[in-house]
Amino acid sequence: MATLASDQGGGWVGLRRLLNPAIRWFEGPADTIGGKAQAEWHIFVIFALLRTAFIIQGAVVAGTESGSYRPFSVVVGVLVAETGWSGWLLYMSWRRRSYADPGLATLDVAVTVAGLVIVGAACPPGTGETWTNWMFPFALNTVIGATFALRLDWALASAVALAVAHVGGASRGFAISPGPSADTIGNGGSYLLYIVFAAVTSRMVRSSGRRQDEATSRALAAERLQAASVDRIKQFGRIHDDVLSTLTLVARGVLRLNEPAVRARAGRNAQYLRDLMQGNVTDRPSGGLGADLAELIRERCAEGMTIDYQYHGLPADLPPEVVDAIMKATGEALTNVAKHTTSAAWVTALGEGDAVTVSIVDHGPGLPEPVAPGIGLPQTLRNGLARVGGSAEITSLPGEGTMVELRWPA
Repeated sequence: MATLASDQGGGWVGLRRLLNPAIRWFEGPADTIGGKAQAEWHIFVIFALLRTAFIIQGAVVAGTESGSYRPFSVVVGVLVAETGWSGWLLYMSWRRRSYADPGLATLDVAVTVAGLVIVGAACPPGTGETWTNWMFPFALNTVIGATFALRLDWALASAVALAVAHVGGASRGFAISPGPSADTIGNGGSYLLYIVFAAVTSRMVRSSGRRQDEATSRALAAERLQAASVDRIKQFGRIHDDVLSTLTLVARGVLRLNEPAVRARAGRNAQYLRDLMQGNVTDRPSGGLGADLAELIRERCAEGMTIDYQYHGLPADLPPEVVDAIMKATGEALTNVAKHTTSAAWVTALGEGDAVTVSIVDHGPGLPEPVAPGIGLPQTLRNGLARVGGSAEITSLPGEGTMVELRWPA
């Protein structure tokens, strides 16, 4: 039984591989993007498959009934003309990725009307309603195409014209059975029934395409809204980390406004707020985590801090969002050092493969009690790193200083 199941599975795999090109063709070329474009392509595929099938059927019937037609050469000429016309029609529709051109559909109706009359007249008496008249299924395909491409009233007019041509071509049979037969009336009515079929099909396919486009539009709008929300969170975080930190340190007397480095920092903060109000905020270019940390530490040292910085083996291809999160957390930890200690800190950044660990240590008074999750600095650091898959751990005891350890990945 296991062998049988395996063989069956292999058969299905082989069948799927065989059908893959046809499935990809049905799904449409790469430029048929969006629900509407996909719907129009699928409508074209339906029309093209039917037209191709009916051309092949006509060739088979004409070949097997070659001795019945009078004259046969005329029927062959119509078949060649209909084949050539259909090839050009399908090629033009393929270029447009749809069968929705009213001009082409109208020309197709005219060509088919002529074929119905000629082939019907060439059929032996009484055979115009049989398979010998291979133009009948061909004409039904034309009705379907007209319904796809024309307004409903014009599609109805096309169906009437085709039905009249059909009856006219088959009228040689009236000599055997006076007046239209039940087959003639039934076949003529088929044109109207196929309009209903094509109208329902095209409505369903096109409605599905519209719904897909609407769903895509809603999803894109939601993504834009989420992106805007993420941007706002980043902006609020930068205001907190940079602007408010500067104001807090100045208010506590940690930073002196007469220092050039402090004035430069205040100028950068002011420019950021101006850019934010004007909608011109852009992310700072990154030179890599090691270089960015070195620049941050130079700025803080220029403001009066004493920082010993060492780094080794940092990966060069860290994701930008990871570099940004580590930089923000390090800046916030150094701001906390400046607020509460003698402004001396040790920063170490180490890489191991794709992983990164950044430690910020000070010998200040430490936190007054064991660090609780979700409060103040711990919450800021942990939330920032967690958003990019990292973690932050703070170790501190009163009088023993504080160590902040940032890890990515967690």
